[in-house]
Amino acid sequence: MKHYNWTEFALIYALTVAGTGNCYFLQEDLVQALRLFHDFISLVYTRAVPIGISDFTDVLDELRSRARIVVICFEKNSQKRRFMEAAKAKGMSNPEYVYIFPDVDNTGFGIGNYGNQTDSSYVNDGSEDMLEVFQYALAASRYAGSLYDTMYMYGLALNKSLNDDPINGWRRGSQILSYATGTFNGSIGPVIIDKNGIRSPVYSMDAMNISGAMSTFATVKVEGHNYQYWGYVFAAGALLAVATIALIISAVYMVGKEDFLLERDVLLKKRSVDE
Repeated sequence: MKHYNWTEFALIYALTVAGTGNCYFLQEDLVQALRLFHDFISLVYTRAVPIGISDFTDVLDELRSRARIVVICFEKNSQKRRFMEAAKAKGMSNPEYVYIFPDVDNTGFGIGNYGNQTDSSYVNDGSEDMLEVFQYALAASRYAGSLYDTMYMYGLALNKSLNDDPINGWRRGSQILSYATGTFNGSIGPVIIDKNGIRSPVYSMDAMNISGAMSTFATVKVEGHNYQYWGYVFAAGALLAVATIALIISAVYMVGKEDFLLERDVLLKKRSVDE
């Protein structure tokens, strides 16, 4: 945003109970982040809307006279769609406006559970109880990849610890934690673990390409208050700049509340049996 001399933006977010929901943390951390970036960017308009809002007429009427770059957080994808439909109806979906929907999910737009379906029509034998079970479709959680990465990381660290101490290596939690430090390729991308056992976030900016398919246009790797950015050249360069800064601001300061991920929980439990 600084590169393009964009100095003002608006924030619209769903109002939730304090301490719950993605939008609560996004709004709180974004305000904190602005204290460090106040020299070149200002939040000129903030609107908290009911979590179940479906009519965005008043919001858009106010927004029209306040800002053109808008960061938006809703708890439901259906609300995002209704908001953009309302913006289009009011003539506010043209290149004059930029709408940013930051999210710390590890899936893309509209991706739900993995479709690992089971069809009972192919089961021709077995007990009645088993047949009843297979009549229900089974779907893995969207976070199954994160669980896989956690166990894979633990396995890598445990192997290193056992190589060092074949007898008691599996019981030394602090040693296993130290061996977890490093980088490996996980199921959902690169996994970077720092010396404290905390996963360093790697954020990507995904958007629909000209064919309507999802593509990754930029990646931001955050380590503490430092970040590395590498992007892919595409036509909407202005949008990329705005979205990247928004991702950096939200990512750096959301780490404080969300960086103790499942990876560290697994390793810290091992400390309790450390000799």
